[in-house]
Amino acid sequence: MKIVKTLCVLLLLYTASAGILFDVPQLPILNETIRVLYFHVPMWFTMIFLLFLSSINAYRFISTGDLSYDLKSYNYSNIGVFFGVIGIISGMIWAKYTWGTYWTNDPKLNGSAIGLLIYFSYFVLRNSIEDESKKGKISSV
Repeated sequence: MKIVKTLCVLLLLYTASAGILFDVPQLPILNETIRVLYFHVPMWFTMIFLLFLSSINAYRFISTGDLSYDLKSYNYSNIGVFFGVIGIISGMIWAKYTWGTYWTNDPKLNGSAIGLLIYFSYFVLRNSIEDESKKGKISSV
């Protein structure tokens, strides 16, 4: 496990330094703001991967009834939503410099925001139930 953590730290350091130091295409509208793609896009892919793992563990909990799968599902969704919020914030900052506004009326942006709101309601529903087994069943569905 220590090797995985070390590898993650090294990859994050590489990505941060690459985003700041590597050459980027000189496009008329984007200029230097294209550097955010080193951070913004990996955040979204990480979010998608973690929410996928959350769904798999929710299915495994429903299939087996083992509470460890419910806990894994909850933790994956917690971290996935964190990456989603950071992805939206970094995208908003990039949009401000590129298009002059933080938010446009784009279906992808609105769908992302609605998806995160659904996960926020999932957390509210999950934390409102006391019984662990019932909490797992309702939140997995």
